[in-house]
Amino acid sequence: MPQELNIDPFFTPYELLELQAGLYGVPRNKRNTLNILKKLGLEKQRDSYARTLSGGMRRRLLVAKSLVHNPDIIILEKHFDEYVLKSKLLVLDHNFLESIQFV
Repeated sequence: MPQELNIDPFFTPYELLELQAGLYGVPRNKRNTLNILKKLGLEKQRDSYARTLSGGMRRRLLVAKSLVHNPDIIILEKHFDEYVLKSKLLVLDHNFLESIQFV
């Protein structure tokens, strides 16, 4: 996951995740875009422009982008808000993350 926000402000969260999945070569029928948005509390913002999201929502969108290809591990920089992660990511099921360790 990048340290800096790298979100195109003229795309919606849904479009950004679909684009990211396409860049990773994830076939359309295997994409979990809506599920990822729901799990990270961004489903209501699905069709909002990324520029209208709050700072915390933008950071969660970055996490969502890193999950589109169902990685075994993601590495987050230490500046990432641990509270946001614990409150949102710990609810993810085993298809995304089995556990999160803060070191």
